[in-house]
Amino acid sequence: MKLLTRRRLEFLRALGKIQQEEGRPVHYTSVAREMRVSKWTAYDLLRELEEEGYLEAVFEEAREEKTRGRKQLLYRLTPKGETVLQRPGGEEWQELRSLLLSRLQEKGRATRELIAELSNEISQQTSRLARSAYKLAVLLASLEETGFGRGKKLLAQYLNRLSSPEQGLNLFTGVVLANFLRDKGGSLAVRECLRRWLEVIPNLTSEELRCLLEFLREGLNRGRNFSPSPRSF
Repeated sequence: MKLLTRRRLEFLRALGKIQQEEGRPVHYTSVAREMRVSKWTAYDLLRELEEEGYLEAVFEEAREEKTRGRKQLLYRLTPKGETVLQRPGGEEWQELRSLLLSRLQEKGRATRELIAELSNEISQQTSRLARSAYKLAVLLASLEETGFGRGKKLLAQYLNRLSSPEQGLNLFTGVVLANFLRDKGGSLAVRECLRRWLEVIPNLTSEELRCLLEFLREGLNRGRNFSPSPRSF
Protein backbone atom coordinates (compact mmCIF):
# COMPACT_ATOMS: atom_id res chain seq x y z
CA MET A 1 0.00 0.00 0.00
CA LYS A 2 1.42 3.37 -1.02
CA LEU A 3 1.55 6.28 1.38
CA LEU A 4 -0.83 9.15 0.80
CA THR A 5 1.91 11.65 0.00
CA ARG A 6 1.34 15.38 -0.21
CA ARG A 7 1.25 15.12 -4.01
CA ARG A 8 -1.41 12.38 -3.97
CA LEU A 9 -3.40 14.34 -1.39
CA GLU A 10 -3.30 17.39 -3.69
CA PHE A 11 -4.86 15.32 -6.49
CA LEU A 12 -7.50 14.01 -4.10
CA ARG A 13 -8.33 17.55 -3.00
CA ALA A 14 -8.47 18.75 -6.60
CA LEU A 15 -10.96 16.04 -7.51
CA GLY A 16 -13.00 16.75 -4.37
CA LYS A 17 -13.13 20.46 -5.23
CA ILE A 18 -14.35 19.79 -8.78
CA GLN A 19 -16.86 17.19 -7.58
CA GLN A 20 -18.30 19.67 -5.09
CA GLU A 21 -18.52 22.46 -7.68
CA GLU A 22 -20.12 20.30 -10.39
CA GLY A 23 -22.15 17.99 -8.17
CA ARG A 24 -21.19 14.89 -10.14
CA PRO A 25 -18.27 12.44 -10.72
CA VAL A 26 -15.18 13.92 -12.35
CA HIS A 27 -13.27 13.07 -15.55
CA TYR A 28 -9.51 12.75 -15.20
CA THR A 29 -8.92 15.49 -17.79
CA SER A 30 -10.67 17.97 -15.48
CA VAL A 31 -8.25 17.03 -12.70
CA ALA A 32 -5.36 17.38 -15.15
CA ARG A 33 -6.42 20.96 -15.95
CA GLU A 34 -6.86 21.79 -12.27
CA MET A 35 -3.41 20.39 -11.40
CA ARG A 36 -1.75 21.63 -14.63
CA VAL A 37 -0.38 18.21 -15.56
CA SER A 38 -0.84 15.90 -18.54
CA LYS A 39 -4.05 13.90 -18.74
CA TRP A 40 -2.05 10.68 -18.51
CA THR A 41 -0.36 11.78 -15.28
CA ALA A 42 -3.77 12.56 -13.82
CA TYR A 43 -5.20 9.26 -15.07
CA ASP A 44 -2.39 7.21 -13.51
CA LEU A 45 -2.66 8.97 -10.17
CA LEU A 46 -6.43 8.67 -9.99
CA ARG A 47 -6.15 4.95 -10.79
CA GLU A 48 -3.75 4.57 -7.87
CA LEU A 49 -6.12 6.44 -5.55
CA GLU A 50 -8.93 4.17 -6.73
CA GLU A 51 -6.88 1.06 -5.96
CA GLU A 52 -6.24 2.39 -2.45
CA GLY A 53 -9.96 2.92 -1.86
CA TYR A 54 -10.00 6.74 -1.88
CA LEU A 55 -11.89 6.98 -5.18
CA GLU A 56 -14.60 5.01 -6.95
CA ALA A 57 -14.68 4.60 -10.73
CA VAL A 58 -18.03 5.01 -12.47
CA PHE A 59 -19.05 4.97 -16.13
CA GLU A 60 -21.49 7.56 -17.40
CA GLU A 61 -22.64 8.70 -20.80
CA ALA A 62 -20.52 11.53 -22.18
CA ARG A 63 -22.16 14.97 -22.35
CA GLU A 64 -19.90 16.49 -25.01
CA GLU A 65 -21.38 16.72 -28.52
CA LYS A 66 -18.53 14.85 -30.21
CA THR A 67 -18.63 11.88 -27.83
CA ARG A 68 -22.30 11.91 -26.83
CA GLY A 69 -23.71 8.42 -26.36
CA ARG A 70 -20.35 6.89 -25.47
CA LYS A 71 -19.47 5.82 -21.94
CA GLN A 72 -16.63 7.63 -20.22
CA LEU A 73 -14.64 6.84 -17.08
CA LEU A 74 -15.28 9.19 -14.16
CA TYR A 75 -14.18 9.21 -10.53
CA ARG A 76 -15.82 10.24 -7.28
CA LEU A 77 -14.74 10.25 -3.65
CA THR A 78 -15.47 7.23 -1.49
CA PRO A 79 -16.29 7.64 2.22
CA LYS A 80 -12.62 6.86 2.87
CA GLY A 81 -11.55 9.65 0.53
CA GLU A 82 -14.03 12.07 2.07
CA THR A 83 -12.73 11.26 5.54
CA VAL A 84 -9.14 11.96 4.52
CA LEU A 85 -10.15 15.41 3.29
CA GLN A 86 -12.14 16.09 6.47
CA ARG A 87 -9.97 14.36 9.08
CA PRO A 88 -8.70 16.15 12.20
CA GLY A 89 -5.68 18.25 11.35
CA GLY A 90 -7.09 18.92 7.89
CA GLU A 91 -8.26 22.44 7.18
CA GLU A 92 -11.71 21.33 6.01
CA TRP A 93 -12.58 19.37 9.14
CA GLN A 94 -11.15 21.93 11.54
CA GLU A 95 -13.12 24.68 9.85
CA LEU A 96 -16.36 22.70 9.92
CA ARG A 97 -15.93 21.65 13.54
CA SER A 98 -15.18 25.21 14.66
CA LEU A 99 -18.17 26.52 12.72
CA LEU A 100 -20.62 24.08 14.29
CA LEU A 101 -19.29 24.56 17.81
CA SER A 102 -19.50 28.32 17.38
CA ARG A 103 -23.10 28.12 16.23
CA LEU A 104 -23.99 25.89 19.16
CA GLN A 105 -22.64 28.56 21.50
CA GLU A 106 -24.31 31.65 20.07
CA LYS A 107 -25.65 33.77 22.90
CA GLY A 108 -29.35 34.47 23.02
CA ARG A 109 -30.05 32.11 20.14
CA ALA A 110 -33.40 30.30 20.17
CA THR A 111 -32.72 26.58 20.17
CA ARG A 112 -35.65 25.78 17.90
CA GLU A 113 -34.39 28.22 15.28
CA LEU A 114 -30.89 26.76 15.34
CA ILE A 115 -32.18 23.18 15.07
CA ALA A 116 -34.25 24.13 12.02
CA GLU A 117 -31.28 25.81 10.31
CA LEU A 118 -28.86 22.94 10.97
CA SER A 119 -31.42 20.35 9.85
CA ASN A 120 -31.99 22.17 6.57
CA GLU A 121 -28.24 22.38 5.90
CA ILE A 122 -27.51 18.66 6.31
CA SER A 123 -28.35 17.82 2.70
CA GLN A 124 -26.01 20.57 1.44
CA GLN A 125 -22.92 18.84 2.86
CA THR A 126 -20.75 16.95 0.40
CA SER A 127 -19.21 14.31 2.68
CA ARG A 128 -20.67 11.72 5.01
CA LEU A 129 -18.48 12.99 7.84
CA ALA A 130 -19.80 16.54 7.45
CA ARG A 131 -23.41 15.36 7.28
CA SER A 132 -22.87 13.24 10.39
CA ALA A 133 -21.34 16.17 12.27
CA TYR A 134 -24.39 18.28 11.43
CA LYS A 135 -26.67 15.53 12.73
CA LEU A 136 -24.71 15.39 15.97
CA ALA A 137 -25.00 19.18 16.28
CA VAL A 138 -28.78 18.93 15.91
CA LEU A 139 -28.94 16.21 18.56
CA LEU A 140 -26.72 18.22 20.91
CA ALA A 141 -29.00 21.21 20.53
CA SER A 142 -32.02 18.99 21.13
CA LEU A 143 -30.70 18.10 24.58
CA GLU A 144 -30.79 21.78 25.46
CA GLU A 145 -34.28 22.13 24.07
CA THR A 146 -35.62 19.28 26.19
CA GLY A 147 -33.96 20.43 29.41
CA PHE A 148 -31.01 18.02 29.53
CA GLY A 149 -28.39 20.79 29.50
CA ARG A 150 -27.29 20.21 33.09
CA GLY A 151 -26.43 16.58 32.35
CA LYS A 152 -23.96 17.33 29.56
CA LYS A 153 -20.83 17.38 31.71
CA LEU A 154 -21.75 14.09 33.39
CA LEU A 155 -22.35 12.48 30.01
CA ALA A 156 -18.97 13.75 28.80
CA GLN A 157 -17.31 12.10 31.80
CA TYR A 158 -18.89 8.76 30.94
CA LEU A 159 -17.76 9.08 27.33
CA ASN A 160 -14.17 9.53 28.49
CA ARG A 161 -14.31 6.18 30.29
CA LEU A 162 -15.29 4.15 27.25
CA SER A 163 -12.67 2.31 25.22
CA SER A 164 -13.95 2.90 21.68
CA PRO A 165 -15.50 5.76 19.69
CA GLU A 166 -18.38 3.50 18.64
CA GLN A 167 -19.29 2.84 22.28
CA GLY A 168 -19.23 6.55 23.02
CA LEU A 169 -21.47 7.49 20.12
CA ASN A 170 -23.87 4.66 20.94
CA LEU A 171 -24.10 5.86 24.54
CA PHE A 172 -24.87 9.40 23.39
CA THR A 173 -27.49 8.08 20.97
CA GLY A 174 -29.11 6.10 23.77
CA VAL A 175 -29.26 9.19 25.98
CA VAL A 176 -30.88 11.24 23.20
CA LEU A 177 -33.39 8.47 22.52
CA ALA A 178 -34.27 8.12 26.22
CA ASN A 179 -34.64 11.88 26.47
CA PHE A 180 -37.03 11.79 23.53
CA LEU A 181 -39.16 9.08 25.09
CA ARG A 182 -39.38 11.10 28.29
CA ASP A 183 -40.30 14.17 26.28
CA LYS A 184 -42.90 12.30 24.19
CA GLY A 185 -40.97 12.31 20.95
CA GLY A 186 -39.54 15.78 20.59
CA SER A 187 -39.86 17.96 17.51
CA LEU A 188 -40.35 16.58 14.01
CA ALA A 189 -37.00 17.95 12.77
CA VAL A 190 -35.06 16.26 15.55
CA ARG A 191 -36.97 12.98 15.22
CA GLU A 192 -36.06 12.86 11.52
CA CYS A 193 -32.44 13.71 12.29
CA LEU A 194 -32.25 10.97 14.92
CA ARG A 195 -33.72 8.45 12.45
CA ARG A 196 -31.10 9.31 9.84
CA TRP A 197 -28.34 9.24 12.45
CA LEU A 198 -29.34 5.72 13.53
CA GLU A 199 -29.16 4.62 9.88
CA VAL A 200 -25.66 5.98 9.29
CA ILE A 201 -23.89 4.85 12.49
CA PRO A 202 -23.31 1.21 11.37
CA ASN A 203 -21.68 2.41 8.14
CA LEU A 204 -19.18 4.87 9.60
CA THR A 205 -15.47 4.09 9.30
CA SER A 206 -13.20 3.96 12.36
CA GLU A 207 -11.70 7.30 11.35
CA GLU A 208 -15.13 8.90 11.00
CA LEU A 209 -16.18 7.53 14.39
CA ARG A 210 -13.07 8.99 15.99
CA CYS A 211 -13.61 12.40 14.39
CA LEU A 212 -17.23 12.52 15.49
CA LEU A 213 -16.55 11.44 19.06
CA GLU A 214 -13.94 14.18 19.45
CA PHE A 215 -16.45 16.70 18.13
CA LEU A 216 -19.14 15.36 20.48
CA ARG A 217 -16.88 15.55 23.54
CA GLU A 218 -15.99 19.14 22.78
CA GLY A 219 -19.64 20.03 22.20
CA LEU A 220 -20.66 18.51 25.54
CA ASN A 221 -17.87 20.20 27.47
CA ARG A 222 -18.50 23.67 26.10
CA GLY A 223 -21.16 25.76 27.78
CA ARG A 224 -24.10 26.95 25.73
CA ASN A 225 -26.25 30.02 26.05
CA PHE A 226 -29.43 29.37 24.08
CA SER A 227 -32.53 31.36 24.83
CA PRO A 228 -35.62 29.36 25.77
CA SER A 229 -37.76 27.93 22.99
CA PRO A 230 -41.51 27.39 23.08
CA ARG A 231 -42.25 23.88 24.32
CA SER A 232 -45.19 23.21 22.03
CA PHE A 233 -44.56 20.58 19.34
